[in-house]
Amino acid sequence: MADIDLTSPGSTTTIDGVIVTYGDPIGSGTGIYSPFLGIDDNDGDEKGFNTDATGVLDTDQSKTSSLTFNDIPVKIINGVEYFEFRLDLNQTNANTLISLTSLKLYYSSAPATGANYVSATHELDSDFTKVFDLDSGGDTRLLLDAHSSGSGNDDYVFFVPVSAFAGADFSADYITLFADFGTPGTAYAANDGFEEFNTEKVSTINGIKFGDTNGNGVMDAGEVGLAGWTIFIDSNANGLLDAGERSTVTDANGLFHFGGVGTSLESVRIDEVLQAGWVQTTGDYETVDVSSVGNYSVQIGNFLPNPALNITKDASVPGGTADWAGEVISYTISVANTGNVVLTGVTVTDPFVSNLAPVLVAGFNSGDLDHDNALDLTEIWHYTATHTVTQAEIDAGGTIDNTATADSDQTGPDTDDASIPVAQNPALNITKDASVPGGTADAAGELISYTITVANTGNTTLTGVTVTDPFADVGSIVRGADVVGDNDALLEVGETWGYTAAHTVTQAEIDSNGGGDGALENTATADSNETGPDTDDASVPVARNPALNITKDASVPGGTADAAGELISYTITVANTGNTTLTGVTVTDPFADVGSIVRGADVVGDNDALLEVGETWGYTAAHTVTQAEIDSNGGGDGALENTATADSNETGPDTDDASVPVARNPALNITKDASVPGGTADAAGELISYTITVANTGNTTLTDVTVTDPFADVGSIVRGTDLVGDNDGLLEVGETWAYTAAHTVTQGELDSNGGGDGALENTATADSNETGPDTDDASVPVEQRASLDIEKYVSIDGGLTWDDADNPQGPVATSSADIQFKFVVTNTGNVTLTNATVTDSVFDLNGAAPGTAMSLGVLDVGETNTFYYDAAWTAGQHVNDATASGTYSGGTATDHDLAYYYGLIDCVGTRTPGFWLSPNGLTFWDGTVGNETKSGPEFATGELLAFNNGINDGPDAGSSNKEERYILLGDDNGNGITDAGEDTLQMSLALALKVLDASQKVQQDARYVLGRDVIAAWLNFEAGNGAGSPADPNSPAHKMDLAIDWLQQYADANHDGVADFNGPAIKQNSAAWQGSGAGLHTALDEYNNHGTVNGVFYSCSADDHVFVDALTRYHEDVLA
Repeated sequence: MADIDLTSPGSTTTIDGVIVTYGDPIGSGTGIYSPFLGIDDNDGDEKGFNTDATGVLDTDQSKTSSLTFNDIPVKIINGVEYFEFRLDLNQTNANTLISLTSLKLYYSSAPATGANYVSATHELDSDFTKVFDLDSGGDTRLLLDAHSSGSGNDDYVFFVPVSAFAGADFSADYITLFADFGTPGTAYAANDGFEEFNTEKVSTINGIKFGDTNGNGVMDAGEVGLAGWTIFIDSNANGLLDAGERSTVTDANGLFHFGGVGTSLESVRIDEVLQAGWVQTTGDYETVDVSSVGNYSVQIGNFLPNPALNITKDASVPGGTADWAGEVISYTISVANTGNVVLTGVTVTDPFVSNLAPVLVAGFNSGDLDHDNALDLTEIWHYTATHTVTQAEIDAGGTIDNTATADSDQTGPDTDDASIPVAQNPALNITKDASVPGGTADAAGELISYTITVANTGNTTLTGVTVTDPFADVGSIVRGADVVGDNDALLEVGETWGYTAAHTVTQAEIDSNGGGDGALENTATADSNETGPDTDDASVPVARNPALNITKDASVPGGTADAAGELISYTITVANTGNTTLTGVTVTDPFADVGSIVRGADVVGDNDALLEVGETWGYTAAHTVTQAEIDSNGGGDGALENTATADSNETGPDTDDASVPVARNPALNITKDASVPGGTADAAGELISYTITVANTGNTTLTDVTVTDPFADVGSIVRGTDLVGDNDGLLEVGETWAYTAAHTVTQGELDSNGGGDGALENTATADSNETGPDTDDASVPVEQRASLDIEKYVSIDGGLTWDDADNPQGPVATSSADIQFKFVVTNTGNVTLTNATVTDSVFDLNGAAPGTAMSLGVLDVGETNTFYYDAAWTAGQHVNDATASGTYSGGTATDHDLAYYYGLIDCVGTRTPGFWLSPNGLTFWDGTVGNETKSGPEFATGELLAFNNGINDGPDAGSSNKEERYILLGDDNGNGITDAGEDTLQMSLALALKVLDASQKVQQDARYVLGRDVIAAWLNFEAGNGAGSPADPNSPAHKMDLAIDWLQQYADANHDGVADFNGPAIKQNSAAWQGSGAGLHTALDEYNNHGTVNGVFYSCSADDHVFVDALTRYHEDVLA
């Protein structure tokens, strides 16, 4: 069970559209409420329904009765109409709570009785329609509170939508409410007092909305209700239908109804929503006193002004049609008031009449019954008018129409027209008579005379009257004085005009037997714009017998037609074989040349234009043989036939024919020439141009002529303007057609040298349907120009930048440089190169040995092949030469390119012995600190050697005597002391200077030669120049060790480790020198001068200007 708690003030709920709300304590005993269901049992549960019967369930009959819809007040909430029911609860003061466990609403055509109750279901029987059930959505209980003190005060209000009773008849049906209160054994039991449903006392308002057609404010007999008008209760008296105000719409009879109007309102204003154009006649609104219960009636009237008039016009004429000028048409006109208001200022106009006037009685229109000059509602005013028919109106035909217009101050105009049909009957009649001397036409030049009359026999004026007669002599038709008439240009009704005419008889008329019927007839015709033509004729007799004969012969030179333009000659005669002069004699021959048929002197005759009886005329004609005739072999039968025809105006045609044989010989010839820019084909894509002519060398037109050339570019063979010809599709005899064509030189053709013969030949072929093919060729020489280019670039930065170093020095690269070479080989000629290769004088490009060819394969024209080679850095001036070559059909193309770079060791640079002896060089090893002079970018600062004073106090600070100073050769760590593992040789400074000075050396003693080399080399070592590894047998370091050993053997006489150069001299041719000393001299001398040994770079040479320049560039441009 679902409980809905409504015990608190302001509580409300809505169930299936029914609103239940906690009510204000308005006393039901105030005189404006009436109970209709009282329930009183007090056993905890009590129920009942409103009825007029007694003893039904728990009802209190004194407070229970049946209820109609008209007894229930209607309230509007949010624009929705509701029936209002009030509930008064009476419980003990100790417990004011109670529950409503069942509530049902029904409507029926009769009030409920106890017999209608079905106890098993607590429902009313099938005569009742249920519209609401509290438990329709499940068992539901309303929890209520008898909150108003004492009985007679309402506790709750129920609003039931009027729409819930959509099927009910509100004017007659009953409402039955069933209720069950209390839940025994709970706080919501019905424990004391009663439960009472009541309604406010109400009145009913019924009314009619009617059309007050006469506007007198009273609904008179014949006035009816108006449907579809909105009527409302104007609660706020503002004259407007506002939201929340009750309204209804009149039914088909104009009736309206308001039920349930509470008496508490005391009085209400009934108003309407006024429709456009209408006027209220019963007041702006109706006031109804509803303070007492009752059924009140209201009438609301409205009037719709509708001013209107109607004019009618009728016409009459004797005979019903206007068919003659001067006839009078009579008109009657009436004007009626067809509206519902009086009209003033009434006028009638008609521009077509001249005597429009009212029909008067006593000075007033005969229809103005009350003589007030106003067209009243029932009045009809009358007028008359006439119109005289004119000849122009009859001439115009159709109908005679005119329109009358009525108007007034209150209305717009109204019109009516009338028409009289016009009967037109236009007609004319022509008569013609002829006379000739003797009564017959028997002589050329004889005159036939004619008299002609034309009469208007209708009722319409005729214009544009004409008389024609093609047989009359030109200009002989003449109009004379009118037989009846005024001699103007109009053939008016009743007029007759007179004419004369003439005809001169001709020989032709006699020869033609009067046109063939034995008479000379002619017809005159009269006509006008309004009528059709009318004719009359006359005639005379004639007789004749015409006849003629033609003969024809042909001849041609040689006896056959075998050339276009050849002339066939014809002779023709025409004889008059009848009895009538023949006129218009013609000789025709469609085969003869235009204009070639020529009449000559008469064979028999007078050479005039008449082929008279017995005469014979002579003609010549010709036919020029055409190409088409030869082409067709005379039409296929081998002969040219033609027929001549003679004719005249008087006879039928006569014919004769002749023929000659035909012979034909078709032939053509093609010629072809070629040209190319520069005279030779020397570039792929170059265009060879061809001019081709095809001539018809036979005597027959050639069809479907074609020119083909498999060597020409596709689509390039184009026929141009004929050299000789008419540019049509036929190669006619003597014509020469012109063509152009082109061939694009291919690389293959250049590569093959035109197939091997040094020329590009091709053949064009011409053909036709009538001939066999004919050919001609043309050629252009091929020029091969084979060449290639190799460019070799060096990069010392790993390929970031490239230098086309074709000359020394090239870029300067230190030992840390990433040396790369780029080889770029391009085919710069016009032929493809095969077996393309590159060799390098230094590098192994193909995995074999320097100078081995690396294959590039095929190198197309313009193609570039680029490859790279990573090279190990080498010291000193580097150069290598790359050579590219490729073969073609005509031989081999080659090119080479050098690349240089300088491998710079960033070092001091070796000096010669002379440097170390010089005052500048000596400062670095003389033992005196601070006197040194800078001698290069990387040259050491300060002394190079640590000297020993010969005792034991270590390296000398430079204060000892110069005589005690020495150089310790082989002192690898430079400490001036022979350490373990060192192989040394000491030499005093004085002896070393002597040995260095070539001018002081002992002649023929090679020890001084090698000693000089060793001292200089050791000082170069100490200055910071590279010496290589002692383990390298080619290195200066290794050579130094061997040289010290040699000097220990030959320059240290007592072998105490101090050189003294005592003992025997060593000759340069001695075995000691030749065995090893000379080789050591060569190696160390090369090192001192160039920094190399056997060409292998170990250090820079300070005496090499290339090195000095490179070193300077490196320090100034790179390191800076």
